[in-house]
Amino acid sequence: MQGQDGHDQGTNLFARSIGSSIGVAVFGAVANAVCAGTPHGEKDPHTIVSASAAVFLAVLIADALTVVAVLGMPARSHKAATPRAPAQARSASS
Repeated sequence: MQGQDGHDQGTNLFARSIGSSIGVAVFGAVANAVCAGTPHGEKDPHTIVSASAAVFLAVLIADALTVVAVLGMPARSHKAATPRAPAQARSASS
């Protein structure tokens, strides 16, 4: 379908923006939880290292879940993904 490219791109950019916002919020919450759980607070270098390690571990877990989700998706046929030539699209719509 011609004319859907702009809609698809807009939806993709919106989803990426929302995903980035949620990711920053979740990983920031992980770092804040580690900082709040230590008596020295965020001024202590050891606390910052611990919070960073916790965030990296959370990212690793999120990446592993993403790989599992991708592997669980069904394969897509290459025929369905191949766009028709403009001449074929015009003759088919007439």
